[in-house]
Amino acid sequence: MERGYKRHLQAIEIYKPGKPLDEVRREYGLDRIVKLASNENPFGPSPLAVEAMRKAATQVHMYPDGPCTQLRSALAEKLKLPEEWFIFTNGSNELIELLCGAYLRRGEKAILPHPTFSVYYNAVTAQEGEKVIVPLCEDFSFDVKAIVDSIDSNTRIVFISNPNNPTGTYMNTEGIKAILSKLPDEGLVFMDEAYAEFVEASDYPSGSELLKNDHRIVVSRTFSKAYGLAGLRIGYGIARPEVIEGLERLRQPFNVNAMAQAAALAALRDEEHLKKTVENNRTEKIRLVKALEGLGLRPVASQANFILVDTGYSGEEIFALLLQKGVIVRYLGPELPTHIRVTIGTPEENDFFLSALRSVLESMGT
Repeated sequence: MERGYKRHLQAIEIYKPGKPLDEVRREYGLDRIVKLASNENPFGPSPLAVEAMRKAATQVHMYPDGPCTQLRSALAEKLKLPEEWFIFTNGSNELIELLCGAYLRRGEKAILPHPTFSVYYNAVTAQEGEKVIVPLCEDFSFDVKAIVDSIDSNTRIVFISNPNNPTGTYMNTEGIKAILSKLPDEGLVFMDEAYAEFVEASDYPSGSELLKNDHRIVVSRTFSKAYGLAGLRIGYGIARPEVIEGLERLRQPFNVNAMAQAAALAALRDEEHLKKTVENNRTEKIRLVKALEGLGLRPVASQANFILVDTGYSGEEIFALLLQKGVIVRYLGPELPTHIRVTIGTPEENDFFLSALRSVLESMGT
């Protein structure tokens, strides 16, 4: 029987998340499992956020605050931006879908570095936009010249995951400005800053600062990574009011639940928890890179809370063997056949991963 849904949707690959802990525990009969696959905060949410969720749980019989009034006010104060420049979404994914739904017509172009976050491709396909794929450089840095050369009068969105998922590489301020210099006035640069809290590079561009001087920027931020609220699905966008208006017309009422709003507001106030998270990431990244290089592997320089590693073997096989030892990492598919992506965990989690990886490599003849 012929499928009933729109034919062009057949080009969208169904997203496959990392294996959940319970599934791996049941499948392999393991007592200890370390998940380093989805770039989550290894320390979990802030204790203040947990307490805020407990209090909010007593009010879940009521609809949430649609405009996220308190969170909007707190972020506007923190970032020194007008409150009307914000939109709140059910994770960053919803913002990406709203952007394409509001601003990308059939046949119009969206520029996509490759590889990058797969949701961009799917959102463009869903709107029947034309995907302009621009491969990353050999070292996984952005090919800014190729991106700029790809821009024409029909370009409506340029997606820049910054730092880029799954590579951890980033585009500097000069790169973003070069893109803006060629972009049509009706075009938009989507700056996805999901991992911005972890960046150490001095020339990393702040999308919200660039937005003060250029209306063609949409910034995406999330509470899923550094703030440890991935399970609550809460993100936000920053853009000029005239851009926000189009997004708001598509946003569903009450799209961000009450517990997520309460937790995010509390997490913003817990600067010590964020500082602990970022410092652990900094020190453990240095240690992990050194250890991986000591094993003869090739990690990609990362500005995020994960490391892309060229194992020199089948990434799918490495993934499967690590799984048997209780370590969940991310295999990225045939386009990166020898690579795995590893979230930076706690020192104990990273030690467990390194021990398992050494054992796997030894079994493969390294």
